[in-house]
Amino acid sequence: MSRTHINPETLTYPCADKVIAEFTKLRPAERDALERWLCREGEPIRLEVLRRQSTMVQRFTSEGRAGDSAKAALWKQYQFEVLFSLRILAIYSLRYEEQRMRKKSEKSKEEVAAAAEIRTLRIARLKAQKKRRAAPRTAQFRDHHYQLVAELRRQGLSWRECSQYLLQYHHVTYAYPWLQRATAQIESEIAAAGIADD
Repeated sequence: MSRTHINPETLTYPCADKVIAEFTKLRPAERDALERWLCREGEPIRLEVLRRQSTMVQRFTSEGRAGDSAKAALWKQYQFEVLFSLRILAIYSLRYEEQRMRKKSEKSKEEVAAAAEIRTLRIARLKAQKKRRAAPRTAQFRDHHYQLVAELRRQGLSWRECSQYLLQYHHVTYAYPWLQRATAQIESEIAAAGIADD
């Protein structure tokens, strides 16, 4: 192991932490976490980090040669800090891309599940209509007020109170015995179709 770069007074290797922090815009703990993540990944991911780092180094040095004096000076004075920073940025870009793709995948799974649930409800409604054609008033109640009444009942309101609520806030009149019968009919159709009422 070469000892040419060790500081004889502190017995440490030189490192311009400020340059790395300014270049990466990441705290040391965040940089360490990225390195740990990379260590857990396989060789294809590590190779991809090297590819990205190599591309970043080529871009950085070509911009320095093309007249960007700040980059040229940074490369001349802190070449290894720049290389290390570009490695960290390559890991960060790959990690961010992986997280974004995972979120997108989770979102698409949720969308598929939601579409399946809607399809199940449509099929249940179709099966229920095949068995018994609902009267127009019952169909209207099912489409517009059944879910509300079910929620009111879950909250402890009586059938009479549900009827009064619908009249006062939705301006529709349903006698409470009819509400009870219609709700029971719809619940039995849902049960017969094989889905639970949420």
